[in-house]
Amino acid sequence: MEALPARLLLPLGLRYSVSRAGALAQLTLEANVDSVAYVFQRVAGNEWLPVTPGGLSLRAHAPATVPEFAAGEDASVVLSRRPLPELAQSGPAAVGYSREAARRFQLGPSGHQVMDGSTYVVTPLPRPAEVIVVGVPTR
Repeated sequence: MEALPARLLLPLGLRYSVSRAGALAQLTLEANVDSVAYVFQRVAGNEWLPVTPGGLSLRAHAPATVPEFAAGEDASVVLSRRPLPELAQSGPAAVGYSREAARRFQLGPSGHQVMDGSTYVVTPLPRPAEVIVVGVPTR
């Protein structure tokens, strides 16, 4: 049996914080491994638009700031160990994939911890995940 690469043995983790300035919100993301983040914002009902078209490459333990977007609507972050071409587009295909990922990978309340103004989300062990999906309130 072939051994898993060391990067897959680590739980996938995300630290995020939301700052607001008037009608705008901004996310700061930090992952524990090199990864790609795809951020979507709910704009009308159940319509989701990409905030980071093409994704945002994250280096392990290096905070990255997402472009500002309208506060008041929820955002969703899909964090993946590898690029997901299906999320590098906008429109129904990307939204459909993110919904499917949410059903398969959404973490329950036990996966979140809030400390010092940041929220920490870590995949549960023993099976390290390839993707996590996190709902982010921006209100």
